[in-house]
Amino acid sequence: MKYFTKVVVLFVLLMPLIGHAQQSIIGNLFTADLEQKDLSFNVHFFENGEYCAEISSQETDDIVYTMAVSFGQFLVNDELIVMTDALHDFQMQFLIVGDTLFVKKGFGFMKEKKLHCWGRTSMDDVHIKDFNKDSLRQERELYEVQHKELYELAFGKYKGMYWDCDLSINENHTYVYEFRECQISKGTWERKGNILNLHDPILDCHSYLLVGEKDSVISKVLVGDDTGGRVFKKVQTPTTAQPKSGGFGCSRRR
Repeated sequence: MKYFTKVVVLFVLLMPLIGHAQQSIIGNLFTADLEQKDLSFNVHFFENGEYCAEISSQETDDIVYTMAVSFGQFLVNDELIVMTDALHDFQMQFLIVGDTLFVKKGFGFMKEKKLHCWGRTSMDDVHIKDFNKDSLRQERELYEVQHKELYELAFGKYKGMYWDCDLSINENHTYVYEFRECQISKGTWERKGNILNLHDPILDCHSYLLVGEKDSVISKVLVGDDTGGRVFKKVQTPTTAQPKSGGFGCSRRR
C-alpha cells in the first residue's frame, strides 16, 4: 500500500509538467530560419492534434509565400513530439525544452535546428489539400494501363512549372528535389514502366513520379509536393554563344 501511495503521489507531481509541455505546443506556431536567404521552416500544431510543416519565403516586406512539405498527426509524449506524415508515413521528432523545440529527426535541412515559438495559430492560417493515399495509388495504376508505351526518361534538371522547385534526376539512379536550393528530399530511384519509385533514406519513405512525354514528369506525389500533381519540365541546356572578337562574354545570374 505504501508503494502504491508513492506511485500516485509521483504521478500527481508530474501531471503539471506533462500538461505544461502540451500547453506550450498545442495551438502554437514554431519557426526556424534556414541557411538559404529569406527562407524559414515553420510548423503549425493545431488543437485537433494535426500539424502542418511548411517552408516560407519572404518575398517582400508584406508578402510571404509558403509551401507545405508535410502534414499529419502529432502526439506529445512527455518532452517529445512525434509527428507522422499522412501521405508518406515518415516521422519527425522534436525535443521540447521550454518554448524551444530541438530537432531529433526530420528533413535533412532541419539537422541541428532549433524552432522557437512564434505565437498562436489555427487551421484558418494554412491551406492543406485533402489527399487520399488510395486515390493516388489508383491514379498511378491507371496511368500504367493508359500509357503502356515506354517514354524516354531524360536525365538532368527539371523545373517546376508554378514554383521555384527544381528536380534533378540523374543517370546513376539518384535524385534531388529542392526549393530555392533548400533540399527537401534526395535519394535513389527505380523505374517500373513509366513509374519512378523514389526512396529518401533520411526520411525512410517512398514517393512517385510519372514519366511523361516531351521530357516531363508528374508528381504523384513527391515528398513536399503540396499540390498532388506538380508538373516538371526538363531544363534545356542553352548553347553557349562565342563572344565576338574584341568583346567580352558575360552572364547574368538569377
